[in-house]
Amino acid sequence: MTILFTLVIVVVLVVAAAGWAWYGKRNLHVRVGPELAAAVRNYDRRQQVNQGLRRRRKQHDALRLKTVNATDRAYYATAWNEVRSDFLDDPPLALNGAERLIGNVLTTRGYPGGDRQEQFTLLSDEHADSLTGFRAAQQTSRRAVEDPATIPAEDLRRALRSYLTLFDELIADPGTKTYS
Repeated sequence: MTILFTLVIVVVLVVAAAGWAWYGKRNLHVRVGPELAAAVRNYDRRQQVNQGLRRRRKQHDALRLKTVNATDRAYYATAWNEVRSDFLDDPPLALNGAERLIGNVLTTRGYPGGDRQEQFTLLSDEHADSLTGFRAAQQTSRRAVEDPATIPAEDLRRALRSYLTLFDELIADPGTKTYS
């Protein structure tokens, strides 16, 4: 009877541990959402993807992120209006300015300022959906610089809108939207 009881306890613990591990992976994948595809491209095996995502989450959670104060928010809103005005005359220049502006907001918020790609990687933990649009906007922006005549105006507008979506999330007071 003692052996049977011990065996049942061991089985229950193994099943619970497996369920907990599965839930943790699933929760991690749900949290990064569309950014999972980008993570998969960066690693060879699924285990490396999960380890990379856990490391990214720990790094993000260790950041001391700040909200953008009212003065900085007003400055960034003015800077965004300049980007939007530039878009009418020179869309590739405006898209480049939007990306730089977002990088500046990230530094203000407390994301590490030395490496833009590191900023965006850490950002994926909290803003995965917007970051997917941001990455598409980056590609459009690069193509627009290389050969502006081949980029449809709608793609340029979509890129600017994707930048605005992320920008809006980053400068907003917690729980509010200020721009879009």
